[in-house]
Amino acid sequence: MDLLHQEHINKIENCPIDGQKGELTLFRWVHKDNLIESFVPNGVRPKHANNCLAWGLSTFNSKDSAIQELNNLSKNIRKKYNAIALCKVKDEDGVKHQSGNKKHHYTFYPKSSFDLITNFQIIEDEN
Repeated sequence: MDLLHQEHINKIENCPIDGQKGELTLFRWVHKDNLIESFVPNGVRPKHANNCLAWGLSTFNSKDSAIQELNNLSKNIRKKYNAIALCKVKDEDGVKHQSGNKKHHYTFYPKSSFDLITNFQIIEDEN
C-alpha cells in the first residue's frame, strides 16, 4: 500500500504499526478556512521526523472525544482549529492504528491516492 509521505515512513522501522480492520468513522479537528493545512502531519517538523505516529493524522472515534481532547489543549493550539470533520475510512483508504493508551484515539495513515479534503466533511463549526 502506497501511503501519503511513504518516503519518510520508509525510514522508520516497523512504521506504520498494524492497523485495525474494517470501516471506522473518524473525527479530526480542522480549520475550515485552511483545510489543506489541517492535514499536514507533525512529521514534517524536524523534531518529529523520526516518530512514526507523527506521519499519520491524529483522529478520534467520536465527535465527543475529539471535542474533549481539543478542549484539553492549550489555548494557543486550540485557536488553530474551528471545526470538526468526519470521514468514514475503509481498509483500502489507508492504515487505521489505535494509538496510545486512549482507546478513542487513532492515527490514520492515508494512502497517497486518498483525497483528504473531499473525504473529510465538516460536521460541526466551533465558532
